[in-house]
Amino acid sequence: MSMDILDQYVAQFKKDGIVTIEGVFSSDEMVTLRDLLDQTIEQAKADLNWRGHPPEQQIHIMDGEVYVLWEVYERCPEAVRFTRHPDLLRFGEAALGGPVARTNVGTMFDKVAGCGNSIDWHQDDFYQLTPPPGVTVDPSEYWKQLGNYHVRSNQIEAWTDDFISQVMTVRINIDDQREENGVLRVLPGSHKQTPFHRQESGAQAIYVAEHEKDELIGIADEGSVTIYSQNLLHSSRPNQNVPEGLQRRRVITHRVRLESMRIPGWDWPSKWHGVNERIVPAEGFANQLFS
Repeated sequence: MSMDILDQYVAQFKKDGIVTIEGVFSSDEMVTLRDLLDQTIEQAKADLNWRGHPPEQQIHIMDGEVYVLWEVYERCPEAVRFTRHPDLLRFGEAALGGPVARTNVGTMFDKVAGCGNSIDWHQDDFYQLTPPPGVTVDPSEYWKQLGNYHVRSNQIEAWTDDFISQVMTVRINIDDQREENGVLRVLPGSHKQTPFHRQESGAQAIYVAEHEKDELIGIADEGSVTIYSQNLLHSSRPNQNVPEGLQRRRVITHRVRLESMRIPGWDWPSKWHGVNERIVPAEGFANQLFS
């Protein structure tokens, strides 16, 4: 593929707020990443006091199954190179307009077969931040997790909608994403709205009622990468499979920001490795679609 194809992907991302790039990772590379993820999950289950964090802030387990695991790339540095695939870096720089850095260290979501969980329409209009040195905040006003504060758009006094265009979510699809196993659903173009937390009460419900007919279903194959605006309205339904059928719908997500982006009054977390460093491409991947 050429740079012309990259431009087409970027244009789709800016128009719809989401794009899926198929074939980023080879089958062998996915075997490696899946093995690393499985090992990391087992290690997390065995150490629920990792780094002194409360268990409920690290991992969500039900009936022995791990549904969510936070700080995946902090726990498993060997997997970080997958976030540095040259195609992901080229896309990020083209879409955001300059050198990029990560804002967090990865979260694994697993739609376990038969679990029945669903997520209603929402935007991810929050940032994981820390107060600058010497600055104190009222912790009761925020959700504090893993030593960082989740700061929503309506909690940022100096908010500008320009922040929306400076961050994106990168979602590595570990398994095939299908309608029957709880695929991501989105309302294309909704990322262009001012975050609904900053609008009048009920604005999101009105928008969804008017635009739900335009819903896109994010079908994708394992080894693909889905990239979307954190301001995009998205949801998912339960994994309808029985455990013996098409089983999991796992993804690892992380966020990428324009390296120069700053949230006034806050710092990016300094304790997470690599979060304040410019992403540089890793070598050795079989596929490079945008070279």
